[in-house]
Formats: sequence, structure tokens, C-alpha cells
Amino acid sequence: MVFGVSLGLGRDLAFFRVQLALELEPTVQEKARANQRSGGREKASSKLTKDQRIDCRKQIAAVASVCTANVTKVKHILGSAGAPQLTESLRAGNISIHRAWILSKSSSSEIKDALGFRFFKRRRTKRLENWLAKNAPKSDEVADSVRHLILGFKGLKNTPWMANHWQQLDDLIATFESEL
Repeated sequence: MVFGVSLGLGRDLAFFRVQLALELEPTVQEKARANQRSGGREKASSKLTKDQRIDCRKQIAAVASVCTANVTKVKHILGSAGAPQLTESLRAGNISIHRAWILSKSSSSEIKDALGFRFFKRRRTKRLENWLAKNAPKSDEVADSVRHLILGFKGLKNTPWMANHWQQLDDLIATFESEL
């Protein structure tokens, strides 16, 4: 069973998927221990073959559709002192698993400051994007065409056979540029 893949869920919900998959960890660990015990009983082969080995972290990562490093990072985050603040930010989609893992190594006050700054920065960026969407001039096909004409005329001006018409081209280019 793979969480999220069939639903088309992306990176934003990776933390949720890992948390759910970590609930399977005791079952996967027990299966791995049973596999080791059976390997110990069969003394004929002292080492388990690659096919027989069970990597718990890899199994959990496969279920959650994330890399094994993210499984380790989420376990570290959940066990850290700043876990409540970090999990809240992860659930809200404000930070990535990697950023939360980096912050989990900091003190609670540093985590609070960093999360507050990120929230402020994100809100400021979103407000600026909204303002630009409302107030920035839309693409004008006529203006774009005139800009292309100006580039064409400037190219013509640089050709020797148009030397007799350079002044006229300069006047035409100046007129177009003043209208834009």
C-alpha cells in the first residue's frame, strides 16, 4: 500500500504520509526480527542474501512515497524539543521536512523566531504577488509588436546599404519609443 500516490498528493503532504507510515514501523520491525531469527537457525548460510534482508526504513519510505532520509528526518523532528511548533508548521505546509529537521536542532526560542520570520516573509511575498497581479500592466500585443518593429529598424540601421536612410530610421525609432 502506498499513501498519496494514487490520490495525486504532492510534496506538501509528505509529512503526513511519513507519519502514517511510521505507524507501520513496529510491524515491519517484527517482520525483520523474524527474518533474522530464521536466518540464525539456518546456520548453513551465515549471511542473509540481499533478497532476504529487510530494511525497515526503506520499507516505510516506500509506503510513504518519500526518500529514506525523510523518514529519518521526520522521526528526529517528532522526537525533538520543538516538535509541537515544527509539526504545526509542517501540517500547515509552511516549511519543508528538511527545513523542519534543520530547525529541530535549535532551541525552542530559535525555532519560534525562525518560524515567525518565515511566516512574515511568506506573507509579505504573497501580498506583493497579489498586488502585482492586480496592478501590473497586462501584456499588450500592440506594444509587443511595436517593440519587435523597433528591434527590426535598429537592425536595419546597422546595415551599410541603409546608410542613406539612417536619419529617417532614427526619427521613426524615436517616435515609436516615445509612444511606448
